Order: sequence, then C-alpha cells, then structure tokens
Amino acid sequence: MNKKADINLSINMIVVLIIGIVILGLALGFIRGMFGNLTKQFEELVKEEPEPDAATSTQPITVSSQTKILDVKKPGVYKMNIYNPTQTNWTDVKPQLKCGTTLFTQSKGGGDVQVFSKSVPSAQSESYTYLFIVPTTLGPGDYLCKVAINYTAGTEFGVENSPYYQEVTMKIQG
Repeated sequence: MNKKADINLSINMIVVLIIGIVILGLALGFIRGMFGNLTKQFEELVKEEPEPDAATSTQPITVSSQTKILDVKKPGVYKMNIYNPTQTNWTDVKPQLKCGTTLFTQSKGGGDVQVFSKSVPSAQSESYTYLFIVPTTLGPGDYLCKVAINYTAGTEFGVENSPYYQEVTMKIQG
C-alpha cells in the first residue's frame, strides 16, 4: 500500500506542476500583450509626430509642433532639436517641459516622462524624442508651456531661468 500512495502522490505532483506551468504561461502571455500594446501605441505616436525644423544659433530649440491637443492621463510626444550655440561642449543635456506650475518629471519608477540625456558638442545639434503622459494636475484648459534645457555642462538653470527654451501651447481636454 505504501507504493500505491507514492504513485498517487507523484501523479498529484505532476498534475499540480502542469497546472502551474499553464497558469505561468497564460500570465506571461497577458503581460507581453499589455506591454506590446503600450509599446505599439508609443511607436505610432512617435511615427505620426512630424520632424522639427533644424535648430540654429538664433533658435537653439525647435519642437515638432507649437500646439498639442491632448487628454489627461494620455500619452503625448514632442520631437525636438537642440543646438549648442556656445564654445563649450554640453554634457548630460536633457530637455524639460513645464506647463503652468506643473513640471513634467521622470521618477525612479519611470514617471510621466521618457527622454534620454545626450551630449551636444559646440556648434552642433542633437535630436530628441520626448515621450510623456499628461498628469492629472493639469485640468482641462489651454496652457502656455516651456520646453527648456535645464542642465548643461554642470550648470543647472531651472526651467524658468534657462536661456535656451521654446514656448508651446498645450490644450488639455477632460
């Protein structure tokens, strides 16, 4: 009888293991589908966004559109070019966006913004893609926003004081 109990226990373990593997497979498929849809949504936004004009020494920041119409908690994108009009190379340059009193930030968990720092050599330009989610702190209405270089070569300007910026309008719908 002891051998029969061992066989039943082994069969039960195999059944539980198979059920566990099936559930794990379904969960992984669901997660991949969710992230795949989100990735596809951002890729389509980036693809649809027009390219900005070339940045120059007189216009060091150019953005893909001067006016955006977006919904709260929905993704948006700006493409931008940043030109370095100075005699020094800029390192760790990351544009920032501020609408009213709301600064779009990148938190440790990914936050509302995805943009990567780059170096911009003297008298040259770099292209950026700025992905963001409209925060709930921006209610419906029209906002004058500022796209600015906040940090260059060790100097932090703050968005309000940056000498390198472009103003854009964001229309937020309910």
